[in-house]
Amino acid sequence: MNSNTLLGTNGNNYSGTWPKATGTNYLTIAGLWLGGLVGGGARVLKAGESGAGDWHQTAGSSFALAPGISDQDISVTYDDSLATSTTPLGIRVFQKSYVWASASRSDFVILTYRVVNRGMSGKTDSVFVGLWADGDVQPSPATNASG
Repeated sequence: MNSNTLLGTNGNNYSGTWPKATGTNYLTIAGLWLGGLVGGGARVLKAGESGAGDWHQTAGSSFALAPGISDQDISVTYDDSLATSTTPLGIRVFQKSYVWASASRSDFVILTYRVVNRGMSGKTDSVFVGLWADGDVQPSPATNASG
């Protein structure tokens, strides 16, 4: 997880290596998408491959990396106040990830999201949330062969 709200490194380093320490990378980059209806019109907030897209770290919030529930807890707060692809909806996201180093728990990452509608665009109806990902296709871990 990065302070720019994205999961992964966009090909700059390994993002989702499995099995551990093999150099076999399965993730280029990923991020949160959220859509809904406002006044009868559809709006979609997107994560972007070359940056955060519509999501930006909330002003005054920190990107925290520390032990806690897991061996490495990461938390970041972001919102759509600087959205460029649509009018901001007034959404704030509290995202956390949890990873462990022990052999029995080192092959997964737990992600939690708390999505808050601050009501800046009126009523948002029929909200859908998804995780967009640009996964890597092997055998070449450095080529981002999936596009």
